[in-house]
Order: sequence, then C-alpha cells, then structure tokens
Amino acid sequence: MSEQKKGPATVAGVPIGIVRGGTTSSRHDAEVARRRADAERRRAHQDRMYETRDAAVKRGDAARIGAVSFVDQETPRLVLNYLNDDKTLRQQALSEITLVPVPGRPSEWETTFTAVCPKCVQRGEGMDNAQMFIRDTHRKFTLDERRKGEVVVVDFVFPDGEKYQTHVIIAGTVSVHDIVKCDNRCGYRCRIEDSNVIEV
Repeated sequence: MSEQKKGPATVAGVPIGIVRGGTTSSRHDAEVARRRADAERRRAHQDRMYETRDAAVKRGDAARIGAVSFVDQETPRLVLNYLNDDKTLRQQALSEITLVPVPGRPSEWETTFTAVCPKCVQRGEGMDNAQMFIRDTHRKFTLDERRKGEVVVVDFVFPDGEKYQTHVIIAGTVSVHDIVKCDNRCGYRCRIEDSNVIEV
C-alpha cells in the first residue's frame, strides 16, 4: 500500500504555518489577505446588486425583479440562536445544510453546515474567516424535522447599528453531539442544541 503524502495543516482551507513565537507564516498571511480581498470584491458586487434592486423598488419596477433570489427557499436552512449565559437571545445567524465531498475521497459526500465564531468576529476577522464548519463525518449532528416548514422571523443588527429583518422557512432544528471548537485557535467552544448555540 502506497503512503499518501500529507499536505500542510489548514484552517478553512487556508494553509497554516505557525512559526516560533506563535506568529503565522508569510505564506499563511498572504493567503488570508488574498481571500479577504476576494471576499471584499464579492461583497462590493453584492452591494451593487442590492443598490440596483433598491433603485428599482423606488422607481416601481420591483415586480420585474421580485422573483430574483440569492438563496432559493427550497435550500434546507437553519436559524442558529446564539444565547447569553442567562439563556436570553443575543443574536441569530442563518446557516444552510449542504453536501460536500469528503476530503481525500471525492466520490463520497458528507452533510455539513456552518456556524459563525462570535469571538473571531469580535476580534475583527471577516465573516469568511470566522466560520466553524460542522461536518457530519467529524462531529455527528442530527436534524430534528418537527419544525420543518415553519417560518421564523430573523432580526439582524449590523455593526453600524442598521437593523434588518427577514423571514426564513427552516428545515428544522439541529443538535451537535459533541463540543464544537473554532478552527482559528481563538479558544471559542460551544454546544449546539435544538439550534441554540451555547458557549462552554
């Protein structure tokens, strides 16, 4: 049996190179910078799309673009509720259940969803680099479909204080049967029970 060559350690697909003293390598920093620039470019494109939509609504042309959707309502979606220590709701986040190829076995697929690491967001990481990937083959999770099809109102508050509300048809609630840890080594750990995210 031939020995498979292992590549460099990665976090969310970005190669990690920790050098003496705890800093990251220049290769890692360059890859993170490249991904941030790409994310900024995509966000600018999306902002232009929203501006076009808003201008059409003001002109009364909304009927022509009303059917355009960035995420199909048929996509199995979750609403994750991030709770404070006293179990009150701090914030909500959307997630989708998707199928992705198993690393190293492209003919096999696994179920996955993502959660945002609030600690990484607080320390200034972009949302694209603050994702915790929960894969069914790594951290077993179950989807309770008793609430499937329920419409949930989600309130967002952006860093600039702007508020936004949307309605989401959920696929159910999710529970992870293990502690979820952030891959960015920030120390964030949580339990996810019935779509409630509880820091531990």
